[in-house]
Formats: sequence, structure tokens, C-alpha cells
Amino acid sequence: MNNSLVRLAPNLKGTDYFVGDLFGQYTLLKKALSNVNFDINRDRLICTGNIIDYGPESLQIVSLLKEKWFHMVRGDHEHRFIDAFLHLDRAVYHTVLTKGGTWTIPLSQSRLEPLAIQFAKRPIALEVPIKNAMVGVVHADPPGYWPSVKYPSQSLLKTMVGIDPVSNNISHAPVVQGIDKVVVGHRSFESVTVHSNTWFIYKKLESETDLPELISMHDFLADVPVTA
Repeated sequence: MNNSLVRLAPNLKGTDYFVGDLFGQYTLLKKALSNVNFDINRDRLICTGNIIDYGPESLQIVSLLKEKWFHMVRGDHEHRFIDAFLHLDRAVYHTVLTKGGTWTIPLSQSRLEPLAIQFAKRPIALEVPIKNAMVGVVHADPPGYWPSVKYPSQSLLKTMVGIDPVSNNISHAPVVQGIDKVVVGHRSFESVTVHSNTWFIYKKLESETDLPELISMHDFLADVPVTA
């Protein structure tokens, strides 16, 4: 089954929230959700990927994978995790360790492989309907023509997941055709930044008091941030 692209059903009961890369910050995420009175029975959280590594709670944050209200696309950290612990690529395994993955060292392969399988089930791209608009989500760079995410080439897959280096200069980012808005993570900005119809929502946490920034579906409808 092709799971490159998954379209969520409309959320008719509550609010959809979007969040950037989490990097093992489970407790801080819980605080951010509490601050918006997140209701697990009505609301949904959509993440741009890279939920693991670097932070102190990677093992705890993977528990989100079993929650019906949590949705994510694969980032480069999940992609490497799959290669290392499902495909058993030793070269990639050493890269995982250099990129914040030392939390995996004490865990057995029998513990890591099921996590890799769970990550492999996550799509490369999501579509989230919000009233009359469709919001696309990928981890890093979207294609210029959104429908191509359904059957991506290997080069496009690496671009969307963030395996290949990306430029932090977004001033020349074109409008993504075939979709109303696109949400991405991967690059870190001081605040939510919008260029053309792409929203860059990953904010790196600089201190223990920083919380992941949650973007409400209502922000998309109002176009709150100023376009870069």
C-alpha cells in the first residue's frame, strides 16, 4: 500500500493544532497542550516530524504514536531510524548516534524494530481539510506541484523528508500549486514564518521555559503571521 500521502477526515468536533519538530520534548509538549486546553476527545495534533532525538524524552514521546488524536509525517530522524533499525543499515546507525540518537543504545533490537515499523507506517505527506481549504504537511521542502507527493521520486522523497541539505533562504520559495497552504518544519525560525503559501512553524527551544509553538486551524483561516 502506498502511504506517501494520507488525507485526514475533517475535524467536525474540535480544533486541529499544528506543531513543528519536537525532538524528544514530551513534558514541554504536554505543557503546551495544557495551555490551549487541548481535548483528546475532540482536538487533533498534527506534527511536522522529527519527534525523536536530542531531547531527554524520546522514549516517552514515541508513546504518541498510539494516540488517535496524534498525526505526523516522517522527518529525516524517523527516516534514518527506519534505515538503522528496520533495514539494519550500520552506516546509518552510526549517523543516528551522531544526531541525537544515543537514547537508543541501551535498547534491544526487539524494542527498536517495532518502533521503526511504526515510523514506516507514517506518511511522507498529510492533507488536512480545514473548512473550505486544504492544508498540506511535509517535513522539509514541498514540491512545486503538490499532487506529485502521492507518488514521489526518490529525489523528491529525500527533499520532502529533509535527508538532503536545504537552504535557509526561503525568500525565493515559490507558491506550491495544487494546495491552499503547506505546513513544514525542519528549519528553525524565531517565530512562525510564512512565505508564499508555505508556513514554516518549527521554533527551536532555547531554554527550559520555552514551549513548542502550537498553531491553531483558526490561525490558518485568519492568516495571522506576517508573510516574510
